[in-house]
Amino acid sequence: MIIKYYEIPSNKDINVENGKYIVIATYLNLRGTWNIIPFLILVKRVESQLRVSKGIIRYSLGADILHRRFWTISVWTNKEDISLFLKTPSHKMAIYKFYKWGGEVKVTQWISPAGTIDWKDALSRLENPDKHYTVHDGNFTSLS
Repeated sequence: MIIKYYEIPSNKDINVENGKYIVIATYLNLRGTWNIIPFLILVKRVESQLRVSKGIIRYSLGADILHRRFWTISVWTNKEDISLFLKTPSHKMAIYKFYKWGGEVKVTQWISPAGTIDWKDALSRLENPDKHYTVHDGNFTSLS
């Protein structure tokens, strides 16, 4: 298994109230190998949006391409900016396409005083995610 992690650091001056950062980790599994290239193209669009989004501190992607598994971690200053990002065309398109390409989705969120990316912590938290879905016939089915 080959997993590659990289981080897009934020160059923005950010003030976080009370040192509380919001960290979101996701696990995404694609159904077929034919979906990998279109998925990665879409990831680049989402990453471009993240670079200009308000409230993002940092972002990282983990990829196990051979097994069609992907993980993300993003660190944010507040929920309002997360909500705005989720409504951007690139993220909405990613959700729409995942209905066609996806197999399994896990999402978890927590508050971090440090605002750093800790893959060991994120992967551990994804073992018991806040939300867990599978995609069947173009619909998300909740498992949690």
